[in-house]
Order: sequence, then C-alpha cells, then structure tokens
Amino acid sequence: MKKTLFKEHGQSVVLVTLLLVGMVAMMGLIFDGGNAYLQRRRMQNAADAAALAGGRELALAISANDTSGAAEIRVRNAIRNYFQANGGNLSANNLQMTFVNPQGQPTGIIGAYNGIPPNTSGVSVTTATNFQTFFLTVLNVDTGRVDARALVQTGQPTGMTNLFPLAVPTGTLTTNTPPPAGQCNFNYPAPCQVWGESKGKDEASRGWTTFKVCGGGSNYLQNILDGTASSGVVKVGDSICTETGSIDALSDSLRPWIGKDVIIPIYDCTNADKNCPNYENQNQGTNLKYRVAAFAVFTFKGFYFSNNNSGGNTNCNPITNKYLCGQFKRWATTATDIDVTKQCVYGLCGFQMWQ
Repeated sequence: MKKTLFKEHGQSVVLVTLLLVGMVAMMGLIFDGGNAYLQRRRMQNAADAAALAGGRELALAISANDTSGAAEIRVRNAIRNYFQANGGNLSANNLQMTFVNPQGQPTGIIGAYNGIPPNTSGVSVTTATNFQTFFLTVLNVDTGRVDARALVQTGQPTGMTNLFPLAVPTGTLTTNTPPPAGQCNFNYPAPCQVWGESKGKDEASRGWTTFKVCGGGSNYLQNILDGTASSGVVKVGDSICTETGSIDALSDSLRPWIGKDVIIPIYDCTNADKNCPNYENQNQGTNLKYRVAAFAVFTFKGFYFSNNNSGGNTNCNPITNKYLCGQFKRWATTATDIDVTKQCVYGLCGFQMWQ
C-alpha cells in the first residue's frame, strides 16, 4: 500500500514571521523603552530645576512678606527660565505651574496674575512630552508619552551650619531709612555698626559666640575664624554660647573676612531674660547664652579696636569706641532641612524638594 505524505511547505514562513514579530517587540522594548526612560529623565530634570528655582523665588517673597502680582511673576519667570535651560521646550511640552499648601494641595495657578494666594507654602511643576518610537511602529505604536512632576516646599529651616561667629540681636534691625545710629536696615546700602562696647548688659562678649562650645575662650573663637573649627549645626531655638575673652587679638583672623558675605545668627533673647523660653537665671559672662531666632546674610565690612588695630571700612556711624561694621543683605534662604508646618519667621525661609 502506498503511504500518503502531507506537504509542509510554507510552515517555516509562518514561524519566521512570528519570530520576527517577537524580535521586533524585543527591539522595541530595548530601544524604545530606553528612549522613553531618557525622555522621562530629561523631563524630570527640567521639572526639578524649574521647581527649585520657583521655590527659591517663593521663599524670597515669603521672607519679604511679598504676595504681590510682581512676586508671582518672579516665581513664574524663574520656573519657565530654568525649565527651558534644563532641556524643557516651552512650545512643545505641557508645562503646568501651581502654588500649593503644606499638604501639597493647589492654592492657585502660577501665571494667573492674582498674586501669591493665602496659605501657599510651595510650588508644583508638572510637564509631559510625546516622542516618536522606532521599532514599535511595526506594532502600530507610533508615539510614546512621559510625564514628570516636581514639588518644592518652603518652611522654617531646622538648622544652619558654617556660620560666622557673631550673633546680633533682633533689635539691631530696623525698617527705618536711614537707620538710626547703632541699627541696620536690609534695604539701606551704607554699612552700619552691628556691635560695640557697653551697649547693654549682655555686651561683654560684643556678640561673639563659640556656638555649642561654652568656655572655649578667645583661642577657640579664633579657630572658628581661621577655619580649624566650625559652628556645627545650629537650629532656630538653640542656645549658643557667648565668648567674653579679649577680641583685640582677633584682628589678623578678621582681615581675610573683610568684604565677604557670611551667615550670622540673629537672636531674640538671652538666658538672663525672664521672658525668654531659654531662661536659666544667668547673668552676663561665660554663662550667658543667646537664643537663636533666625539667620541673615551679612557682608563683613571692617572693625575698629583702636587707631593701631583696625581694618576695612570703619565708616559706619559708630556709637561706641570699639565696633564692627557691616551690611545686612537679606534673611538667609537656603535649600536645607525645613519644617513645612512652621511659617517663616523673621524673614527666615528655606526651600526643599518634596517630591
């Protein structure tokens, strides 16, 4: 009997076709998936940079108690400029900007020109972009889409470091223009006296502080100025130590700082003040401590201890025989750890990436 053989011509074509489809899908996963990741990373970088720039402008506005339409425009422009500078395309990318509250909920659209809404603590930036695929077009997938979001919150910074060892009372700062002798104004361009002898009962130290090292002496104070010691982390509400040693020997350590911007602590009371939360019934001297309320950017201009011991610009309307001169530029605004639940105080406002 003859055997009948079934013809199998064409089966290999089907197998090869299925194999090619699988290969194309794999190539699409590798190349188009990699491209999607790169596009996502590019958009996230642009969103992060834009949100940080907008958060900084918002922190500056809050620290100045400025909720005007002009402040909103500064926030908007900062976001748009940094978004574009970091790979974002304003014409092609869907850029959405909103103000948010401490819970991250929207309080208003940035760019509505209504000013900064109440209870605003941060900015949110979202963006999206479409991109062409390569291999996935065979599977009828011609485009892909990626989204990115960044949220930056402002709030009270929980700490500062690398501080200049000089503490200034809140009473030194005034809004009067020009400021009276012995006081300073952020918006006044001329130098002012920040400390001097015999201005008050806690003036034996003339504002010098060794931060957390009490009794460190003028040698430790000099080490801080010379960079062999540091302030460590100082937080709002901390008590920092005073230094009552002779400052006349500090002139050589002070000269390199002339003309430079430094961050100094601002205090609102001492442990000798019964109304101070850090009250310890202490008198002036090595036991006296300042309670930190804020931080400020300060340009150190010069010092005068005697005719033979001075340096820099000493024309700052002094009211004492020995004094330090400088100019306050602004409240310190830094990207550091913050407490978003606490409002900015004394103009002190930090900002930080939240999402």
